[in-house]
Amino acid sequence: MLRKLASPFVLLMCILCFNESLHAQGNTNAANKLYQKAMAAFENYHFEDGVQLLHTSIEKDSNYLDSYIALFQYYIDHKKNREAIQVFEKSFIKDPSYFTNLNVKYATAYASIGNYSKALSILKSQYENLPGNLKSKADELMSICDFAIQQTIDPNIQVMNAGDSINTAAPEYFPAVTVQDSLFLFMRRDGVTREDFYFSTITPAGFSNAIPLMDSINNTDKKGAPSLSSDLKTLFFAAELQEYGFGRYDIYAVLKTPTGWSEPMNVGPNVNTTYWESAPSISPDGQALYFCSNKPGGYGGIDIYVSYLDEEGSWGEAINLGPNINTKGDEQTPFIHADNHSLYFSSNGWHGFGNADLFVVRKKIDGSWTKPMNLGYPINSYDNEGSVAISSNGTEGYIASDRPDSRGGLDIYKIKLAENTKANK
Repeated sequence: MLRKLASPFVLLMCILCFNESLHAQGNTNAANKLYQKAMAAFENYHFEDGVQLLHTSIEKDSNYLDSYIALFQYYIDHKKNREAIQVFEKSFIKDPSYFTNLNVKYATAYASIGNYSKALSILKSQYENLPGNLKSKADELMSICDFAIQQTIDPNIQVMNAGDSINTAAPEYFPAVTVQDSLFLFMRRDGVTREDFYFSTITPAGFSNAIPLMDSINNTDKKGAPSLSSDLKTLFFAAELQEYGFGRYDIYAVLKTPTGWSEPMNVGPNVNTTYWESAPSISPDGQALYFCSNKPGGYGGIDIYVSYLDEEGSWGEAINLGPNINTKGDEQTPFIHADNHSLYFSSNGWHGFGNADLFVVRKKIDGSWTKPMNLGYPINSYDNEGSVAISSNGTEGYIASDRPDSRGGLDIYKIKLAENTKANK
């Protein structure tokens, strides 16, 4: 259900690639020995030791540039972009030609802290010096910067970590909130593949400490994307259940009973296929089920669909929401608000502040949808914003994001929307 983050091993390989492809500068053996020890520390996942060794190497010889590069790469991969910028700017002046291949990452660091003007300036000044394989990346980043610079930042937007009652060192994602704004659901990943449903009650004082959903619903490893009906009696989710499924991931429903949750029920072949279906969102009246799928016949890689409940209580043939929402990219994680009018989702196909951004569309009287509206910075950032849930008050909501203040990887953040992206109360 969750895209895997870069592992420490991937980080190590990046650093070693720099080590192998660049020739060491400076004439001190001491700096080189410290650098080699740092590489060994990274290989053994002793990252703090490795960072300290790189700093010591630079102290021994301030012209030993490979230590700067390894330190810069470490900070980039750990989203410590301000530290990465400081390291780069301290070392770049020593030999600008030596750092040519890192200028796009340098610009990306500025974009990641919201300074898109500086990122664009770097790319324009260094563009002609870039090798051909990096110019396409520079072009993409410059397009993002052009968009971001033109946007007005709404001072009413707020983003704050949901705190220790929800977030841990493990990734938390796929937030969901009930129509009553009383119950908060989300996913937590334990290890490589284990994903469990957690819930917390919402009070005026904040969140209660999150605990796993009980009963057998958490038995299977691969599941996610919870959506609870307005009467709190039916829980929709996506899972890989081979004994019940049509494909790898299907959408299921469980019913609340006096003894706990029922066995999972596949919502049927009009929704599920042999392809990948996920991220269900049930409408407040229980009559529409929004979801995403990568099945053929759409507008891009992953599209958003809707299925309506028929008179016999079965889900009807899925309908693609069309080119006003779906693009040649990926549209995912739909969330239909309690107003049954505002649909929020993520997309990497519409213009945004970076990778996947969050958007809102409104349903018109004739059933068609308005053009997507970006939720704005800093709700959206240069990184991926992949899932969203909006409270019934229409003003506040929750997103999953990997930011510098996260407890570990993806965390849940509470947001306050701009006026023009709010849902109806």
